[in-house]
Amino acid sequence: MKATACALTCAALASFEAIVAAKKINNDVKPATLSTLATDITVTDVTEQWCMGNVFPSPDQEYTVGLSTSPQVFPDADLTTLRTALSSNPTWSFDRVWEFKAKVTSGFAKTLDFGMGGGTGFLKFTVPANAGAATIEVKGNVKTEADYVSLSYRGSPSDLVPHKIVFSQVCLRQLPCAAFPGCLPSYKYEPNASANGDSFESCCMPILCKDTVICTPASKYENYSDADTRLGNNLDLCCNQKPCSDVSSTLCTGNNKPKKGSGLLGSTASECCELAYCRDFTGCDTTHDTSALPLTDEDGTPRIGASEEECCNVIACSAFNCSKSDLWANKTNQSGAGHSFSQCCDPLFCANYTCEETTKYVMKGTPPVQGNSDDRCCDAIYCVNYTCSNSSMAKMNGAATRMGSTDSECCEPALCQNFNCSDSTKYWKKPNMIEVGGVQGPRFGGTDEECCTPLYCNNFSCTSTKWKHKEVQDDTVLGWTHEQCCDKTYCENYTCTTDFDGDGNGTKWYKRVDTNALKWQGSTDEECCYPLYCSQFSTGYPTQWKRKTSSGTPLMGSTEPECYEPIFCKAFCGCNETRGTRIVPDAEGVQGSSVDECCENITAEDSS
Repeated sequence: MKATACALTCAALASFEAIVAAKKINNDVKPATLSTLATDITVTDVTEQWCMGNVFPSPDQEYTVGLSTSPQVFPDADLTTLRTALSSNPTWSFDRVWEFKAKVTSGFAKTLDFGMGGGTGFLKFTVPANAGAATIEVKGNVKTEADYVSLSYRGSPSDLVPHKIVFSQVCLRQLPCAAFPGCLPSYKYEPNASANGDSFESCCMPILCKDTVICTPASKYENYSDADTRLGNNLDLCCNQKPCSDVSSTLCTGNNKPKKGSGLLGSTASECCELAYCRDFTGCDTTHDTSALPLTDEDGTPRIGASEEECCNVIACSAFNCSKSDLWANKTNQSGAGHSFSQCCDPLFCANYTCEETTKYVMKGTPPVQGNSDDRCCDAIYCVNYTCSNSSMAKMNGAATRMGSTDSECCEPALCQNFNCSDSTKYWKKPNMIEVGGVQGPRFGGTDEECCTPLYCNNFSCTSTKWKHKEVQDDTVLGWTHEQCCDKTYCENYTCTTDFDGDGNGTKWYKRVDTNALKWQGSTDEECCYPLYCSQFSTGYPTQWKRKTSSGTPLMGSTEPECYEPIFCKAFCGCNETRGTRIVPDAEGVQGSSVDECCENITAEDSS
């Protein structure tokens, strides 16, 4: 276990030293690739510190483009040298962020676009029209290998013939680490202002507590054991706190007490302690009004103290009044001094107590140890749990809070106004008031016999199409409903109207059929039969009958006379004597509306 811990510690120190060394030597460590950044271009005429970390081989040379159709900015020799330099630089790789800068002077009256080849191009920029030693700054992600690097005009080569553009102070580099945002957390790492790069390894330097923070005051802070290598830039990170809670028990003695609050720092009495006042002392007996001394001295200043001797009124026990509490009694020999019941009195115990009001209290199952009263040692008995001895008595109002267990404590004469008859179908409530000797008074009682009038079935009328009087009447049977007092009348013995042959099927009604689960009850067509409506019947002789009309109640029936009006031949006009037919002689009594029904042929004898 120890060997493993040592190995891990050594590995951590070696890694830390490598990071520190990387901050001192620019571009020595192969960095991790960053996410692609958007191209950023700046054109300015302001003088600046020019190009720290420049890898361009000939930064002092001027390069001219124009007065010809060649779009290339750098000659082949300089371009070869540049490509060699970039090939040996591990930070020139795809999607790493680099910056191009230069001073440009343009004789063209229009803007011209330049950039490096690769993909859709990168480090692209625009030279302003008529630029006079303007500064071009552009940064972007690498999109080509070092062997193919070139900077050229991105328009038509013929555009360059009329004038020229001069590039000077050319700069090609990774961004200064001062612009790198990844040195996080910022309270432990900072950018190396003298380096270039786009990664944590190449740009970030540790912030050491020993270089940035002094742990003062020494009474509240001290250095950690690893102060020489600890990272941070503030007291919370770099300094070990000295909380008052670690020392207050030994510092705050006598009339001092720990200061109130959490997170207090310090290691001295002035930082961690304050004077203790009797107003904050809770050791005096609060149940006795003479136990505590006044909270202020005679001159009005707060009384200082944190003990019974300093804050409590310690007196001779013989002068202490134990009767101020029902939990204590005077000692047989009240010797000594004190300021509380426990110091000067004997305790009274529930185990030695008997409930005094036995109809209102019963001993608690698990009483408190100390006590000497019904309220302390006994449970209350409430009338809500008591049953009055007879029905002429009723519980008084407020039985849930009224104490007692006898009629005299819990009950009063019952009033009928508070009684509900046991069954509203067998009893009617009597008036709540009664006149006795010409004086109105409440009706007393608590039973059906006292407060209710019985209802007998022999007085109930069974007049109904579904019910009939019982064959045997009993004068003692109570009830006031058909179900209690009557027998049912069933349809099985009923014959529907128009059922002349008794088979159950009439012309206007047909019999309901009983089932095992249902017997139809009643003695009328509506209760025992189903109706037959004319709208459901159609005649087989439409030339002799015309359907009746009804604007109100639907017509009932299943025969022609019930549902139709007869059509007589007297109203038929289809007979034609010229064609040899004439209306039948008794047309007023013959039904029909056709030639066959209403016409007869004219014979030769009839013609003569």
